[in-house]
Amino acid sequence: MKADAGASGAGRGNAGRAGLAVLSGLLVSLAFPNWISPAFRPWTGWVAWFGLVPLLVAMEGLPPRRAALFGWLAGFASFMSTLYWILNIEPVHPWNLPGLALVALVLGGYWGLWAAMSARAGKAGVTDALSARADPRAISLVAPAAWAGLELLRGRFFTGFPWAVLGTSQWDLPPVFLSARFVGAAGVSMVVVGLNVALWALLRRRREAMVPLIVAAVLAGSAAVLSSVAGRQADADIAAARGSVKVVLLQGAFTEEEKMVLPPDVMVRRYEQMAREAARGGKLALMVWPETATATDLVSDAGITDRLVALARGTRAVHLVGALWHDPQLHIYNGAFIVTGDGQVGAYYKSHLVPFGEYIPGWFRAAVPFAQKVTAGVVDFTPGPGPVPVVLPPGLLAGSIKVGVAVCYEAIFPEHARALALSGAEVFVNITNDAWYGRSAASYQHALGPLARAVENGRFLARCANTGVSFVADPKGRPGEVLGLFEMGTLHGTMAPIATRTFYAAHGDMVVIAVLLAALGFVAVLGAGKAGAGGPRRDA
Repeated sequence: MKADAGASGAGRGNAGRAGLAVLSGLLVSLAFPNWISPAFRPWTGWVAWFGLVPLLVAMEGLPPRRAALFGWLAGFASFMSTLYWILNIEPVHPWNLPGLALVALVLGGYWGLWAAMSARAGKAGVTDALSARADPRAISLVAPAAWAGLELLRGRFFTGFPWAVLGTSQWDLPPVFLSARFVGAAGVSMVVVGLNVALWALLRRRREAMVPLIVAAVLAGSAAVLSSVAGRQADADIAAARGSVKVVLLQGAFTEEEKMVLPPDVMVRRYEQMAREAARGGKLALMVWPETATATDLVSDAGITDRLVALARGTRAVHLVGALWHDPQLHIYNGAFIVTGDGQVGAYYKSHLVPFGEYIPGWFRAAVPFAQKVTAGVVDFTPGPGPVPVVLPPGLLAGSIKVGVAVCYEAIFPEHARALALSGAEVFVNITNDAWYGRSAASYQHALGPLARAVENGRFLARCANTGVSFVADPKGRPGEVLGLFEMGTLHGTMAPIATRTFYAAHGDMVVIAVLLAALGFVAVLGAGKAGAGGPRRDA
């Protein structure tokens, strides 16, 4: 008699299961720009198609509680590998390693929850409660939706951290990635997980693999159809736009040490030279500076503002400048300022701050009074009023243009970009200073969020980073020419203002939530049917 695959899985040793779980975590981390390939090229997103298979094998025959432990281990390994750059955040501190481990432990918990939910679904589909088998049919219906739902939770719980969302690893695969215009990046994650479950089911060589294969085919087919529609819609939006705007990105390439020790005048002078050279053609343009490009407070150093106004007048361009600002109560804001030859005419203040990077949460400061931010500076920043577009004055085009700004970390949050689109933003601009990360893969990982936001909301997006990576992406999420890490220079591009609301902008993650609720309801019905069959339950 042929041994049951699930039974053999039940006999697998804990060490073997742990090794498979760690392997799975490492594979998923390598689907993103990583420590082996800290760049956009070569594209490694294809590794995500099978990265979860070892973990699914490790979970075979386990009750939900034990499956959760191996899921947690896999998640810990994945985030330790993906977020390795925390060790290099400048200035390097002895707490970086325990900080990385703590972050990986917390985020790994989402993988543990996913493993428990998948194992519970697998048990719910088995009528013999004493069997070590798991039903891949039920798992294939629950696992993709559960993963996407937990990514949504990760993006919101404790201020949120939607970094390395699995769907964003598919940024260079338009037949899948463009479906984010309808289902968001988390919806793309469902497709990737569905394929993993189907591959795992095929390895089991059971007739039950037919349902996982059908589920994966439905998910992939739906993504392909939606991506095709999304591509046509994006092309139509571009064609219907009221012209285009020339954009110039200024990448100063200052290291974090230089930003700390160089006088602001030195840094501003570099940007002035770059701007004047870029404006020699005499055409109107929007010139974008990185986050905190002036390295000074515009209130404390009024001379800088005067120089910015003179530069805008001389280049005949509108400048969007990253700088600091304080009000009379000495609240410090991290902002983006619109400067023209007539003066400063608009500002956006960063509203979603980085915990422990830009401020210490009050509850943590109360518990650890001596706590310091991992980045330089003692004073906590104050959050701005929220994601509200800034207006570029008439001159670039007939009429003004509403710009949705995301400062640094804000660009990885889907709800931030969606709120900007719903508020009328016609183009997106992301300014950031990623010098903290050095030459690690962090800057490229960070850039995947803005690419997803461009697709989800159907907007052109300009990303200007101090040390890279800088690019102009179209509504299909294509980054075009890229200024790499620590390349000093300018990048020219064009953006067209688009006012159309995409399905995702209008409805958010409704599709993912609906699929998740349907999947959980299905498992509940299966579980009720199993209990009604009268079999004893031993899946604690």
